[in-house]
Amino acid sequence: NKGDEDPIDSPSMDVSEEEEEEEIDSDEGVSDGEENAHLEEEIVDIDFDFFDPKPIDFHSIKNLVIQLFSADAELFCISELTELIISQPLLGTTVKVDGADSDPYAVLTVLNMNEHSKKCIKDLVTYLLDKTKQDSVLNDKLDTLLKKDSIEHVGLILSERLINMPVQIVPPMYKMLQEEIQWAVDDVSIKAT
Repeated sequence: NKGDEDPIDSPSMDVSEEEEEEEIDSDEGVSDGEENAHLEEEIVDIDFDFFDPKPIDFHSIKNLVIQLFSADAELFCISELTELIISQPLLGTTVKVDGADSDPYAVLTVLNMNEHSKKCIKDLVTYLLDKTKQDSVLNDKLDTLLKKDSIEHVGLILSERLINMPVQIVPPMYKMLQEEIQWAVDDVSIKAT
C-alpha cells in the first residue's frame, strides 16, 4: 500500500513503473521463500490419544463415516451405523488430540456382518454385493459369506481419518483392533464353556 510507505524509503521518481513492479515482485519472492523456509523448519509436536468410541463422539464419527462413503453415504442410515459403532466400545478406536472429551480425528472399527441384524448392516451387505457384481467369483463368495446362516463370520473394517491426520497413526490403531478382536473371541469362547 502506498499510503503505508514511509516517504523516505519509497523508490526514487526516476524508476519506471515497470522496474518498480519487478523490484516489488522480486522482493516478495525473497520474503515468500524465506517465509516458506521458516515454515518448513517449524516442527509441531502433537500428542495423539487413542480412546474407545463413546456416545460423546457420535457427531464426529458420523461425519467420518459420511466422509468414508462419500456420495454413497446416502444409501445408508448413517446415524444407525454410527450408533452401532458406538455400541461396541470394546471393538474400535478413536484418535483425539485434546483429551477424552474432544472430537475424534480418526476412527477404526470392525462390524460383524453376520451377527448384527440392523437395517444399516443389511444395506451394507446389499451395497457390497452390488459393488462386486462385475467380479462374479468375488460376488458369489461374498454372497455365501454374508448370508445369515453362514458359519463363517465376516468383519467389515471401517477406517477413516481427517485428511491432515498423519498416516503413522494407522498401524497402532490396527494393532489395537487386532488385540481387541482376540479379546472378544477369547471372551466368547470362555463364556461358551
